[in-house]
Amino acid sequence: MKTVPLKKIKNIAPLFSWSDDKLIVSCLQGYSGQAFADDPDFPTTALIVNTGFSFVGGNPASIQAVELLECVPAGTELIPQPNWYDMVENILGPRARRRVRYGFKKDPSIFNREQLEKYAVNLPVSFYIKPIDSEIYDLLYSENWSRGLIENFPSKEAFLEKGFGFVVLFNGRPVSGASSYIVYDGGIEVEINTKPEYRRRGLASACGAQLILECLDRKLCPCWDAANLPSCLLAQKLGYQYTGEYTSYSIG
Repeated sequence: MKTVPLKKIKNIAPLFSWSDDKLIVSCLQGYSGQAFADDPDFPTTALIVNTGFSFVGGNPASIQAVELLECVPAGTELIPQPNWYDMVENILGPRARRRVRYGFKKDPSIFNREQLEKYAVNLPVSFYIKPIDSEIYDLLYSENWSRGLIENFPSKEAFLEKGFGFVVLFNGRPVSGASSYIVYDGGIEVEINTKPEYRRRGLASACGAQLILECLDRKLCPCWDAANLPSCLLAQKLGYQYTGEYTSYSIG
């Protein structure tokens, strides 16, 4: 597999027309991730690796298909074009553990702004929301539970320039947060996490609602994708419309 430089990234775009996943879009637009192909000028198969996820597309019968799958990094979640499922399971075998993920409609017009505003202010006494600034960034980076809210950008400066988000603070420390997992032209992918001992208090709903409201104000689409049922339930509470299940593989 050969690295696809940004100046040739448009060549692989047709191989990913089967998906509207914004991690693919972000890579194709040059914001994040890396792309690989059998031939960057005339690709028949391609691989995108972006922030813990991998995507394969193109012709699974290509002479380079096996090599492409063997290049999928361990520890990533692989989302293949549906006609690749058999190939993934045959080539990667027990390395590829099949899973179900859950999709939601990518349309900012679906949200009820009044309801989101109610969630955003519905916090316990002594908890409050604050945007992620330089000081909050450092606090988030200092703890394992919260680092995922900001670590997909190459630096603090990059996050503060291109990303954004909100945290719930208690005693001056973040205990829940919602942020831009990645960015692309016209939107973000949403990331939400709460410190385990502060869950089930409405904190994720509050900062998630605030993030969606900020996206609406900026004319951005806040995209959501779920790996489990609790994430599905939170998405639907905030107003996302479920579109169905799809297949992914955890790569060991």
